Amino acid sequence: MRGTRGAQLREMTHLEVYEDRNRSRNLVLGSAAGVLAAGLLLLLPQLQGALGVRNVTPLRIFVLILAGALGVLAIRLAIAAAFTGLEKRQAVVAWRNLLSWALYVLLLVMLATAAGINLSALLLAGGVLSVIAAIASQNTLNNFFAGLVLLLVRPYRIGDSVYLRSGSFGGAQYEGLIVDVGSLYTTLSSNGELFRIPNSVVIGSVLVPDYKPLRADVALQLPSGLSLVQLEEKIRSRLSLRPGARLFLVADQYAVQEGHAQVTVRLQIKADEWLSAEHVMSAIDASLSELSSGDSKPRLMDASDGGST
Repeated sequence: MRGTRGAQLREMTHLEVYEDRNRSRNLVLGSAAGVLAAGLLLLLPQLQGALGVRNVTPLRIFVLILAGALGVLAIRLAIAAAFTGLEKRQAVVAWRNLLSWALYVLLLVMLATAAGINLSALLLAGGVLSVIAAIASQNTLNNFFAGLVLLLVRPYRIGDSVYLRSGSFGGAQYEGLIVDVGSLYTTLSSNGELFRIPNSVVIGSVLVPDYKPLRADVALQLPSGLSLVQLEEKIRSRLSLRPGARLFLVADQYAVQEGHAQVTVRLQIKADEWLSAEHVMSAIDASLSELSSGDSKPRLMDASDGGST
């Protein structure tokens, strides 16, 4: 068993080193190709002047083609280095495609400028159209840039349980499991339903990460000598709570009834899984029967049937 585990660890380490080497190699080669492409475009006028040739020459065309090829190679290698190991994530794929197209457009503008093409009118028209498009799609752009912030900051990841309270839509509240973080929407699963929340709403919401919904809230009157630690362990065991579920037992107040010291304890259970009130009360009754022979009976104050709060 130790030999197999050691082989697996060595294999994983080798894979990580291989990916790191590929990433470093792509980064170095991409940087070199980008520097060569920019150098060719910047030195093209000086090269033509030194050789005494006109604007439209085979040399100019050859240099532009070579610079374009180097630019494409630099973009591909830089993108590969930046997104190594993240290819299967849907949101990352969207950002990778967007960044690639932006760099290709920038390369085309540089090649056209070096070729002597006047892009002033085209850039002016593009700027006007961009302003019109931005006004028409303001909400989409807000969601898009909010998604970019979420991707960079990462306040939550896919599989996390969260609670969101937004000032929009009349103070809407959302709680559940994150199943997807897209470029425009964050998808939340709650009680078997999927909610696609705009990223701009998520950015403007109060966020509670690693959130566990309140599933039970019970008040108990117990003998003061009863061990709350043992009671908590037995209730947790009988409910078969999943890892990450939280069970709180807090002493509220002390009193003396019929010559016996009593303590009022508040029990709260926060968990991802749904818990019925009957199941919770049955676990409490059985646990108390094991620990105490008294007549203390739990009194149900409040219990959630698994719905959103």
